[in-house]
Amino acid sequence: MNTASAGTRRRDAMRVGSLARSLLPLLLLLLLILLCGWWTARPAHAAGQAPDGPAAAETTEPGRQRLAVAYLIEQGEPLRITDVAALPDAAWKRRPWSSASYGFGTAPHWFKSEPLRVGPAEGPVLLEVSYPLLDNVDLYVRLNAGKPWQAWHFGDRQPFDQRPYLTRNFVVPVAARPGDVIEIIARVDTAGSMRFPLSAWQPQAFEREERFSMLVNGIYVGLMGAIFLSNFIILLVVRDRIYLHYSGWILMTAAFILSYNGLAFQYLWPNAIGWNDWCRIVFLLLAGGFLTSFTIQLVRSGSKPPWWTRFHGWPVLVASCLVAAVSRLDFPVAVRVALGVQLVVTIGCFALAFHQARKGYVPAKIFLVAFSGVLVGSALHTLDMVGATRILESSINFEVAPQIGSAIAVLLFSLALAHRLLEERRHQSTAARMRQMNESLEAAMRTEQERSKSLLEFKDRLRLEAERRDQDKSRFLADAVHDLRQPLQAIGNALDPIGGAIRAGHTANALSLVEMATRASANMRSQLSAILDLSRLDSGLVEAELSDFDLVSTIRETVEQTRSIAQASHTLIEFEGPVGKPVFVRSDRHFLQRILTNLISNGIKYRSMSGARQSHVKVQLVEDGATTRIAVQDNGIGISAEVLQSGVIFRPFFQINNRHAEAEKGVGLGLSIVSAMLALLKDHKLSIVSTVGQGSTFSLAIPTSVVAPLFEEIPHQDFAQGGIDAARGQYVVVIEDDVLVRETLGAVFSAHGVLYEAWGSIAEMRKELPYLERAPDVLLSDYRLPDEKNALDAMRLMREHWPEVPMIILTGEVLNPELGMSLRGVSLCYKPIAPLDLLRRIAASASRHTAPSNFGTL
Repeated sequence: MNTASAGTRRRDAMRVGSLARSLLPLLLLLLLILLCGWWTARPAHAAGQAPDGPAAAETTEPGRQRLAVAYLIEQGEPLRITDVAALPDAAWKRRPWSSASYGFGTAPHWFKSEPLRVGPAEGPVLLEVSYPLLDNVDLYVRLNAGKPWQAWHFGDRQPFDQRPYLTRNFVVPVAARPGDVIEIIARVDTAGSMRFPLSAWQPQAFEREERFSMLVNGIYVGLMGAIFLSNFIILLVVRDRIYLHYSGWILMTAAFILSYNGLAFQYLWPNAIGWNDWCRIVFLLLAGGFLTSFTIQLVRSGSKPPWWTRFHGWPVLVASCLVAAVSRLDFPVAVRVALGVQLVVTIGCFALAFHQARKGYVPAKIFLVAFSGVLVGSALHTLDMVGATRILESSINFEVAPQIGSAIAVLLFSLALAHRLLEERRHQSTAARMRQMNESLEAAMRTEQERSKSLLEFKDRLRLEAERRDQDKSRFLADAVHDLRQPLQAIGNALDPIGGAIRAGHTANALSLVEMATRASANMRSQLSAILDLSRLDSGLVEAELSDFDLVSTIRETVEQTRSIAQASHTLIEFEGPVGKPVFVRSDRHFLQRILTNLISNGIKYRSMSGARQSHVKVQLVEDGATTRIAVQDNGIGISAEVLQSGVIFRPFFQINNRHAEAEKGVGLGLSIVSAMLALLKDHKLSIVSTVGQGSTFSLAIPTSVVAPLFEEIPHQDFAQGGIDAARGQYVVVIEDDVLVRETLGAVFSAHGVLYEAWGSIAEMRKELPYLERAPDVLLSDYRLPDEKNALDAMRLMREHWPEVPMIILTGEVLNPELGMSLRGVSLCYKPIAPLDLLRRIAASASRHTAPSNFGTL
């Protein structure tokens, strides 16, 4: 990349150098024009030989005669025209027309031309003094000897509209006729440079020349204005001060030239007499300041420019201070100061550029080429203004030279600026790429640091979470072990004296002990089931399976399942819902049924024990647009606001003032399971309103289904008629590898009139299955079987013989959701399960094909 950039810079430098070399002939041509103008303006006689009288009129172009004049300096008292006209020729000093600069003089000058004879074909004559900076001019003209003198008074100390002829130079119309002899005498009093270039014009020729001059000046103003505006726009875009200084120099240079040739006084401030004198000093000083600042910025090079480039803004400030300072001086002194400053600025800028050009800096070389003409022109102009060229008896005519020189300089300076802009953009592009790389690197480092910090924080959170979970698990296990020891103790206490009671013949006492052991076993089974349910929910292996179903039938089924518990507790349970109208929701049906069961059971357990009022639990169903709300309301003991705000009711094994019998107390996991299930159900929200001593209302918001699904529902009366008795006479095939579980299941089935075949493996099933006399009503199998087989293998084997046999899987392990999806059409139950609940499930499966579930029993 560095090699390519160096090659690009070399090619750009070669192109700029080639362009500069092509423009060099233009500058040399300008200098040649100036020298030719100086040479042709010399008198025909040898230098230093003054003519005997005033030089004759010199016709330099058709319609124009440049008049040579003699002069004398007025000393002492002012002279009158009659006195001056009477002076002999010896009193006048002879100088050719081209030597029209007399330097800065404090005394008035008188000028006299040789009589001008009007030709036969000529008519009126226009006399022009082509130096518009004279303060006061008294022009006297006499047509033919003996006639009175005609007088005109003009100068730039008078408003422009008072001139005899409204043009930038001083023009006087003379009504001469062919053959007339015109005598011209003028008195000039000015504080600036003394010059008196006098010409006689034919009116038509003067108008042509004036139009041509206006065209040249118009082109110059347009060129300078266009370059000024373009650089000013660039200044607004790039915000680089070099364009401010360059634009300022262009503006001040153009303003100085326009004020120098009288166009500014003619068109811009025709009545500002005082400003018209001082504006040239202001423009000249400010142009020098802007030029110096521009030069310092243009010629500096390298990544570490010289120390003096830091002060590039000072020259403009110094020039502004000089403007304020010279305004207190006399005008002639102020003009000399301004010219001296301009000469110093010109030489200084040239020296700076020359110093940098020697180092090979291309913009400095272009600056030297462009500035050479300005340097020569400024030096000659300064010398001519102070009258130093009088020793050559010659003077340069600066009518168009300043415009040409400044225009060429501006064009070349613009070229140098363009090259500098390209270089700076290249450097800026490189710097931007480097900055972008640095920023990308810093961003990557920050990202890596933030990632490392996030990983550390994440590890800390994981560690704290693991510690908290370990503590919760330890506390959970401690509470679970404590609660499980109670029914175990009761079972042990009941079983120990049973044998003695039977041997002693105390049958009633033995049956009472068996009933107590049965109740303790049921309590222990309930605790284990709740603990396993909560463990499965917290493990993350269980996911909600959303579906669209009728909520009314689900609530009725749940209410019927809990009605026996409510009746045993003397609690009235009611359901208020729409009659004959289904309400469809989108949820997990099994989760929702378990949540309702736990909420209703809580209302029953925490009923009031005062006996002063009938305990009741009311279930209400309310449709509310996009949500359907279930409210479970009881009139129990209630929950205090402090307990509700703390959220402890959702912690495992937490119970509030449960004074019921041990068989009715439960284990304190109901609301914990509700909270865990709701965490898996999206857009389900539980709210609680409770008053101590009056009861609680648990409101569950469920998303309403947007479709009405088609599925088969069991009528309400079927739930009421079904149950344990419906299992009697059913034929069940049992596949269970655990001998104790298989034998106890056989004992339960025999006690309730269920026919069964019990096998311990798939191999035994394959051997005995062909000899069955009838199709089984239900296939009941453990999931994990010997020889790396499982319940799915048993199901496939059964369906090879009887495809329509429903299946119940009874397992003690947590099945993942993917496996649950493959068990559609299979009823899934988790150990431990109450024998009566298992009988109900067998009866239901035998009568219909139940919907799949990935969770435990109802």
